[in-house]
Amino acid sequence: MKKTFRIGGVHPHDNKISAEAAIEVFPAIETAYVSMAQHLGAPATPVVAVGDKVKVGQVIAEPAGFISGFVHSPVSGTVKSVAPRADIAGNLVPHVEITVEGDEWMEGIDLSDTLVKEIPYTPEEIIEKVKKAGVVGLGGASFPTHVKLAPPTDKKAECLILNGTECEPYLTSDDRIMRERPQEILIGGAIMMKALGVDSLSFRWMFAARYTAFAIIGGIIGIAAGIPLSGTHMRPGRTVCPWRPERPPRQESGPPGAFPASPSFPWAHRI
Repeated sequence: MKKTFRIGGVHPHDNKISAEAAIEVFPAIETAYVSMAQHLGAPATPVVAVGDKVKVGQVIAEPAGFISGFVHSPVSGTVKSVAPRADIAGNLVPHVEITVEGDEWMEGIDLSDTLVKEIPYTPEEIIEKVKKAGVVGLGGASFPTHVKLAPPTDKKAECLILNGTECEPYLTSDDRIMRERPQEILIGGAIMMKALGVDSLSFRWMFAARYTAFAIIGGIIGIAAGIPLSGTHMRPGRTVCPWRPERPPRQESGPPGAFPASPSFPWAHRI
């Protein structure tokens, strides 16, 4: 393990032992304990009561402030309790306990594999949909995404950065998602570009993720050609197909792991 920082920090071994393990769907559970503090800021306020029937995707809690978020049920079943419980840090936060029954989803949720490429919504409508979906960041702070997509009126975003550089040892979830779902990532990037009003998109990943670049390239080719290419089937090559809305996304591999420093800041400065 290298130590090259004057004020602390290390370059740990990647140990990406799960890099070649495909994403799996967990088996069904009997009881779900859903925290109301899945985001930065105030915990969400439960809007269900004991005995209520809920479906997958149903709102079970609403934001309790500007920096807060909607929480949805991950299962279908019956609400058994609404009470404080210890979270993974030992803090008491409100939880909704749900006894799982069947697998019923809310009406309107698209469960098909069809990739929708059209983006008919205005920036304001996109941000509102992101807010209603309870989307938050997964980098550690769990900052509500709809707030990120609405910078102050006197500020203008110039570039959208999709940061998949996992500096922490062992983590490979971003790598696997980029390999297995590259087209969905590109469409999601286009949606955020429209919300922000930017025309530049940049991808970032670690050197160790050797097939990630080819997965993203495969996604670009697939969208341009109208075919569902999967990144898991791509191999090294030199073919790059221009992708719109405006221009091909810029792609760069990241620096060696530097922990606990995030690579986000150096990337932002480079761009």
